[in-house]
Amino acid sequence: MGSSPRAFLSFSNSKFTGGKMMIAPKADPTDGWIEYVRWGPIGRLGLLWNFPSLFTGTHIEHRRASRAGAKRIEFNLDAPMNVLVDGEILRLDCRSLEILPAALEVAV
Repeated sequence: MGSSPRAFLSFSNSKFTGGKMMIAPKADPTDGWIEYVRWGPIGRLGLLWNFPSLFTGTHIEHRRASRAGAKRIEFNLDAPMNVLVDGEILRLDCRSLEILPAALEVAV
């Protein structure tokens, strides 16, 4: 018995996830916008067939993909959910996302 197709959602402020996967090819970490990418619903076979496009960013050209930029994203969820954050699965009660300019200092 197969699982039903699911949609993938990504909220990013940079192009790459997991090192080389260009999940949000239009994202710019300096512009203060969150890049929202939705792909699907797409089943396992569709995902496998299109998997290479995740590394080139061309998955956003798929007929079942969409993308947009936002300054703030609001969620209306009934309960906490599992979320993948920088490679770690966290159970979060998400209410909103927004970019905080200059909130992180990077020392080189």
